[in-house]
Amino acid sequence: MILKESGQVRGRDSLEGDPEVKSAVKVCQVTQTDVVKGTLDKFFDRYSTWNALRKGVAWLLRFKTYLCSMSKTRRDTTRVEQGRLSVSEIADAENAIFKYVQRVSFLGIEGDVKELPVRKWNRDSRLKGLIKLHPVLIDGVMRVGGRIKHAPVSEDVKHPIILPCHHHVTGLIIVHFHAMVGHSGAGMTWSSLRQKFWVVRGGGAVRRVLGKCFLCRKRNAPLGKQIMANLPPPRVTPEEPPVTFTGVDYFGPLYVKQGRSYVKR
Repeated sequence: MILKESGQVRGRDSLEGDPEVKSAVKVCQVTQTDVVKGTLDKFFDRYSTWNALRKGVAWLLRFKTYLCSMSKTRRDTTRVEQGRLSVSEIADAENAIFKYVQRVSFLGIEGDVKELPVRKWNRDSRLKGLIKLHPVLIDGVMRVGGRIKHAPVSEDVKHPIILPCHHHVTGLIIVHFHAMVGHSGAGMTWSSLRQKFWVVRGGGAVRRVLGKCFLCRKRNAPLGKQIMANLPPPRVTPEEPPVTFTGVDYFGPLYVKQGRSYVKR
């Protein structure tokens, strides 16, 4: 039995001054990362509709062509269009938007893509979902591969354009097709969208975007319920004899002639 007065037993208090005993210190570290958007991403965020974005990029490309034609160091003989935007300019703007979105979202680069780095896809989490799609490059745009190359359908149906799930441009395109089908459900919107595009995890993207549609939320809102007023005292007063609270109409109904008939008033 160890006595309290024994000098051989030393408690924790006696070890605090010992330099060989190190105190345990807990350190908490918080890391915060800010996503810095590029200039074109900020430019895309300024638009809330797909048609407006296409026109904005088309004007930007026309201005770029004008600057190249005015430069003295470049011998650019491209004719600068004037007046309203043409159909070809809108199509070129769409391709430019698709190329940029695919480069930034899937490949993480800013330059042009000349070939798909298939060997590196297994090591990149952003590209693992694209392996089963067998993507191909057509005019610099990444599209879904397949075996229906010789089918008598349009090029967009054979090889839909691949788009990321979480991107502002993808949301604008989903809203555009959602309005084209008359604000129908997610299934109809997704079916119409797949005629030209293949969105990675597109079902969830369509449901997420449609959940923010103001017109759909207003149309599908539950019916309001009117709060009823309190019952009058005769309805809730107990132990009253029958016919205590009654009402007799001494003055009616009166028959009033209206046209060739009589009505009650």
